[in-house]
Amino acid sequence: MEAQPPTNKQELQQFLGQVNFLRRFISNLSGKTLAFSPLLKLKSQKDFNWNEEHNKAFEFLKQSLAKPPVLMPPIFGKPLKLYISTGHQSIGSLLAQDNEKGHEQAIYYLSRRLNECEIKYKPIEKLCLALYFSAIKLRYYMLPSTVHVIAQTDIIKYILTRPILRGKQGKWLLALIEYCLEYVPQKAVKGQALADFLADHPNVLMEKDEFEIHMVEIKPWKLSFDGSKTDRGVGAGIVLISPKGELLQFSFQLDESRIMSNNQAEYEALIIGLEIAKELNIRHLNVIGDSQLVIRQVMGEYKCNHPLLELQLHKVKILMSYFDDIQLEHVYRLENGEANEMAQIASGVKIPDGQNEKLIRVQKRFLPFFIERDRGDLEIMEINLIDDWRVPIKGFLENPNEKTDRSIKQRAINYIIMGSDLFRKSSDGVLLLCIAKPQIMTVMGEVHEGTCGSHQSGEKMKWLIRRYGYYWPTLRKDCITYAKGCKKCEQHGPIQRSPGFPLQSIVKPWPFRGWAIDMIGEIVPHSSSQHEYIMVATDYFTKWTEAIPLKSVAQKQVIDFLEEYIFCRFGIPETITVDQASVFNGQEVMAYAKSFGVKILNSSPYYAQANGQVESTNKIIKNTLSKMIVDNPREWHELLPKVLWAYRTSKRDSTKTTPYELVYGQAAVLPVEINITSHRVASHYDPNNVDFEESIYGELDGLEESIIDALNNIQAQKKKMERIYNKRVHEKSFAEGDLVWKAILPLDKKKKRTFGKWSPNWEGPFRVLRVLRGGAYHLESILGISHERTINGKYLKGYFPSPWESIDS
Repeated sequence: MEAQPPTNKQELQQFLGQVNFLRRFISNLSGKTLAFSPLLKLKSQKDFNWNEEHNKAFEFLKQSLAKPPVLMPPIFGKPLKLYISTGHQSIGSLLAQDNEKGHEQAIYYLSRRLNECEIKYKPIEKLCLALYFSAIKLRYYMLPSTVHVIAQTDIIKYILTRPILRGKQGKWLLALIEYCLEYVPQKAVKGQALADFLADHPNVLMEKDEFEIHMVEIKPWKLSFDGSKTDRGVGAGIVLISPKGELLQFSFQLDESRIMSNNQAEYEALIIGLEIAKELNIRHLNVIGDSQLVIRQVMGEYKCNHPLLELQLHKVKILMSYFDDIQLEHVYRLENGEANEMAQIASGVKIPDGQNEKLIRVQKRFLPFFIERDRGDLEIMEINLIDDWRVPIKGFLENPNEKTDRSIKQRAINYIIMGSDLFRKSSDGVLLLCIAKPQIMTVMGEVHEGTCGSHQSGEKMKWLIRRYGYYWPTLRKDCITYAKGCKKCEQHGPIQRSPGFPLQSIVKPWPFRGWAIDMIGEIVPHSSSQHEYIMVATDYFTKWTEAIPLKSVAQKQVIDFLEEYIFCRFGIPETITVDQASVFNGQEVMAYAKSFGVKILNSSPYYAQANGQVESTNKIIKNTLSKMIVDNPREWHELLPKVLWAYRTSKRDSTKTTPYELVYGQAAVLPVEINITSHRVASHYDPNNVDFEESIYGELDGLEESIIDALNNIQAQKKKMERIYNKRVHEKSFAEGDLVWKAILPLDKKKKRTFGKWSPNWEGPFRVLRVLRGGAYHLESILGISHERTINGKYLKGYFPSPWESIDS
């Protein structure tokens, strides 16, 4: 208080710097120091002129510093109050909160002067600027709590209703979306903090002539309700008290089979009470109940998850909309004794139909509201409650002051209501019409497969729908699901060529324990002896191959081949792998194999890797025959033994030796060694060569070691092939009961390709009946008819139900 007025510009700057350090304790500091602005802009000390206006502002600042307000720290969990106000050249705000005694106290003061551009803002834009400025400066105070914004105008609703957010308004809104803000009218707030704040912030909007306002007090009706469910019955009690104190009591018996819980009875009692109040043409009503669940759910503080309670809650909100003013209050059961007594009477006393008491009106009400109403109203109610995603956003935009989830508030900034329709503001400024479920299916169907639809992919569908001006939150996901579920797209989709399951190698640890058999043919041209087929068998370990030409294929030929060329030469094997041809899987062949204890294993059709050993041998035989045939291709049956001889005496990559050596323990004598006598042949004809005999016996003794080396080489080769093969695998698996599409394979094309080149590539859906090893599956039709062949997962793909199927169901 002893400070002297400054005598020059430098002293004034020092004084204002000291004051600015305490600005959080001074309300509207920018407005109070506005008189010093011309002095701070002076370029010469000679022009410094201290007048009465400056002295008055100086003394006012001294008084503010001498009597600073008592600030309090914020209390976590309690809502904050943000008062904002604007002047012609400044803006200010006060952050306050009710203390533990319920008295309002200040937390922080903010103010600043407006620049030349900001002074030209509209009054409501200045309020928005004040809110933005306060949120930025007081972020760590406001972010964890709900903030009641107290101002003359609902600036939150003003920002949300802008069609296109650009410039400063877009900047403000993006900064405010992370806060939980609720508008409170200034006239609804009473407190000393508000009075002090308004005294320091005179508003240009308030500078009008004073006039009298005559207040009319409207006394509301009072409605008490209670519901009761006991072993003896279900009842509802209603008590209505008029503004004059007249008492109306009602007691209703409810249908026991319709009310499953006490909460349902409470809701039904509230519905009955609201319907009675509506019939009495009551416009102002205070509702009192002792069910905290019902009261909190109706007020929006609790979330309702029970489907039956959701229907009742929806009906309550419809009835509440008929009243001009309705308030809800939760009280303890002792304070709701009259309504509780009415409910207990109805739930505990069996009253004959039509019998009413005079003093206490007791009636029977057998059906809850959602069964009494017709079906059409019920369907509309379900759509609005469950399927229409627009309802909470529209509700917040129409009344942003109701208690709403923070996520809804953050989403609502991108939407605007025009007429009765909701639009989304896109990034390029285009307004997209928001549609709900019935229209969504129509739009997707027209875009994908309508008159101008071309069965586009989900991503392209999304682009087209946005281009046409429609929007809903799950647009991309729904478009992808719709495209996946389109039967035409699924049936004509490309067949996957990459494998769908990792390679599983077959390793037999000893010679002739497992054979792979296959058929080459029908061969055109036929041989001169009318042979059409070649039956080929290959041992998994030694790679030894047997093959014979056949004129026809029948089970007898297969049995004869097994007996003569495998069983009688190399012993009984453990397994024989064949494809699913009927000639290998007939009853006679299966019975013959079973009699020797041989397992017949089946490979999947058009999946060479399932029987890769014999498929590899087939390829070598065909390539070698094609090179050896010169002039007469019908003599291929005579060249077959030579091809086998060449194959058996050639080194195989997997074993690093020849099949002949693994079977007989030494290398075969080739024709070239006879024509040009080799050392081995010459030693063989010399009976006195002891070294040759020892070398022969040495090779026989080392046969077992050669077999072990071959096994190691086979395993190494298999692992190498697995690494190469598995790089191309796109894994997919199905469980029993899954619905799948099956590729139309060449075996089926003769009877399934009725439309030629325009025929589909897939058929189905089929149901997975059994999951087999190696990525194979046994299928059945939807009608339960088993498919004749097992199918490799490479030729299957998942079935996605059409969205229309889910609607029909």
